[in-house]
Parts: sequence; structure tokens; C-alpha cells
Amino acid sequence: MGIDPFAQKFEVEPMFEGSVRGSGGVLVTDESCGTGVRGLWVAGDAASREMLVGASSGAGSVNASWALSSGRWAGAAAAAHARSDGVGLRANALWQRRAGKAEFAPAALLASLQAEMLPLSRNGFRDAAGLARTLAVVAGIDAALEAAAVLPDARQILRQRELLSMALMARRGAEAALLRAETRGVHVRQDLPASDLPQWRQRIVWNGMAAQPERHDIVPFREDVAA
Repeated sequence: MGIDPFAQKFEVEPMFEGSVRGSGGVLVTDESCGTGVRGLWVAGDAASREMLVGASSGAGSVNASWALSSGRWAGAAAAAHARSDGVGLRANALWQRRAGKAEFAPAALLASLQAEMLPLSRNGFRDAAGLARTLAVVAGIDAALEAAAVLPDARQILRQRELLSMALMARRGAEAALLRAETRGVHVRQDLPASDLPQWRQRIVWNGMAAQPERHDIVPFREDVAA
């Protein structure tokens, strides 16, 4: 680094990661870090760790210990599942959709989505108007993907699937942020600055392509685990 980080000041650049990483990622449903989807486990930053850090992302040793622990639990469960009877590869169409006729331009669509989601000024400090704009942008990206003609090429299919997944995450995040009528942790609503409202001590959980989310009460941390 060229400096003594323990004695000299150095610049720290904040990198916006939204309100997904660690404080709103994939919901952990059991002690093996399962997700409720058969054959899918989650670990590290992708897994929601609100039971440890609340509505903030956490930092340092908490995140590191969570990454190590959840990785071990999820890995052990996934390995046991892979060794179990009835698990194997099946030659079938894993994903099919109607192909359109418009040009498929993944780079342009990705740039459009990133321009809406990544800037701190756009998504770090939220309000209803900005979230509505995000939903409109995502709807346009979805429409473009639906109209695109994708060649029967594995890489193109992968890029399209990635973009669809990113757009879904962006849409669900904006919809949940509109629903949560308060400021809490890394979710900052400039138009709703009141924080930690009792009626919002809940998780907003989207289950796949469900039309409406579920609301889960926050479960207190287990005392036997804390001890």
C-alpha cells in the first residue's frame, strides 16, 4: 500500500451494494442454509444474514465468520444431497421461452440496468418517484428481452437468462422498497425518514414469481446459539 494503515490516514471509497448483500439476500430457511428450493443452498454474501446483523450489512469479523460457517453448512448439505439416491442429471429442456424477432443486444440492456441500479444517487437514497422510475426501466428491459431473437447458442441463452434474473431482482427490490414505508438500516427512504416502526419489524419475502410477497415476523435470535 505504501503507507502504514495503522498509523496513517488513507482514502476509503464507498461502493454501493444496494440493500441485497447480506441484509436482504436469499432467505435461509433451515440450519443447513437451505433455501426451500430442492437442491439449492446459499452461503456468504448471497445469503440473508439478518439474524446476525439486523438491517445493516455487518462488517469485518461478523461477515467473515458468516462466510466461513455458512459455506461449511451449505457445502456439507449439498454434498450429502448429491450423494443421495435419485439425484442425477436429466437430459431435458431446462429452460425454454418464446423467441422474438428483434435484435438481441445484451451489452446495451446490461448497461441500461446498471445505470439504474448501481449509482448511489439513484438507489442508495430512495423515494417513491425514483422507485417508480426504476420499475419503468425494468419493464422496458423485460419487454426488450421478450422481443429479442436469441440464437440457439449456449452463451446467448446464458446471457439472456442472466439478464432476466438481474431484471427480476431489480424489480423485486424496488417493489419491496416501495412497500416498506419507513427507513431501516441500509434501506433509506428520503420521503419516509421515520425509522424502526413497530409495524414494519417484518421481512418482505418474494417467493419466485409470486404476484405478491409474504411478510414474515422477525424471529428473535436463539439464546442457545448466542450462548
